[in-house]
Amino acid sequence: MNRNSKMYRIMLGIASSALLLGAMVITSCEDAENPADEDPVPKTIGMLFPTDEDGSRWGDNDIPILTERLESAGVVVSAYGHDNEAGLEANSVSALISAGVDAVIYCPVDKDAAADSIALFHDAGIPVVCYDRLATGTSLIEYYVAYDNIEIGEAMGQTIAAAAAQAGGNGLPLYLYTGHTGDYNSVLFFRGSWNILQPKIADGTFEIQNSPAAIAYKNKPSLTDTEITEIIEETTTGWDIASGTTKALVEANLDAPAAVKGNVYILAPNDYTSRIIADEFLLDSGITGIRAITGQDGESASLQRVINGTQTMTIPKTITDLCDTVAKTAIAVAAGTIPSDVTLGTLNNGTADIPICFVPIRVVSNAQDVQELIDDGLYESGSFTFP
Repeated sequence: MNRNSKMYRIMLGIASSALLLGAMVITSCEDAENPADEDPVPKTIGMLFPTDEDGSRWGDNDIPILTERLESAGVVVSAYGHDNEAGLEANSVSALISAGVDAVIYCPVDKDAAADSIALFHDAGIPVVCYDRLATGTSLIEYYVAYDNIEIGEAMGQTIAAAAAQAGGNGLPLYLYTGHTGDYNSVLFFRGSWNILQPKIADGTFEIQNSPAAIAYKNKPSLTDTEITEIIEETTTGWDIASGTTKALVEANLDAPAAVKGNVYILAPNDYTSRIIADEFLLDSGITGIRAITGQDGESASLQRVINGTQTMTIPKTITDLCDTVAKTAIAVAAGTIPSDVTLGTLNNGTADIPICFVPIRVVSNAQDVQELIDDGLYESGSFTFP
């Protein structure tokens, strides 16, 4: 697989029919004299992912792990990358429909525009499992497989609130940063963080520095998707795949005449942007310290910062667990059955309650937590330096 290609396709061979799940049709003994009829027709599952080219996740992790899981179940896989580009995604949707796959695992470019693609799959009789990113504006989603993103946001908020409680005082400068405006996960992450931080904003513990919309809503414990989107539009990093968006945003925030500096508290949306944000803040002479800064994804560079005490927390997205869950779900959907051995719930995407298969989270906030990840075989010990 060439992750530097804008668009690629992986066709995996068919594993032994003995590995197929129960949904596959077993050939009767009457067909034994015709070897060509002994093996059932394998299920085919398409994948459509944002294969960014910086090696941070999709092309190096999710796709090869997930294809291995599906291949081991006897599934033929057709995988496409869209690099977060709508044109490539549209071409891939057409290609998967033409291929007549039995189900699609879909991580869309844009949460709203994805509804049109899902409608095309539905019209072609192809069920869709949303993976990691939930589409909005549609009820035509069989399942959504992800971590509980509201819970992740709450864990981030709790980290910042705990640091503030330890420091004490009021009017603590709080800077808010969020994910991509087109990614519904950004809404869910922020909703979770707001659940925890809003009371501390309303009572004056925190003073928001970089979002007029968040200041306007500081007395509202619960925000609508539209209200959260207003805040995201002011604080978005765009997930910053080497675009410079985060750096420019932080510089603008710190250059604002009324910016309060000193010891700051920072809600950062993920590990990649957290490192950029922290580095930019520490370059500013008015910053005396970062009391708390969040992250998620469990990237090795940020785990090292957790060990060093320069990033307050992260949440590893254990790709193997995520891939195991989505593989089970997609195979069941392709066979027309209900996924088993997964934790099921529902999540409203603004149009309907979508069945969701949750993957549990794990908060990492100190060197011992990182060591436990290593002991569990999730990371190599040689990847980190401990004091």
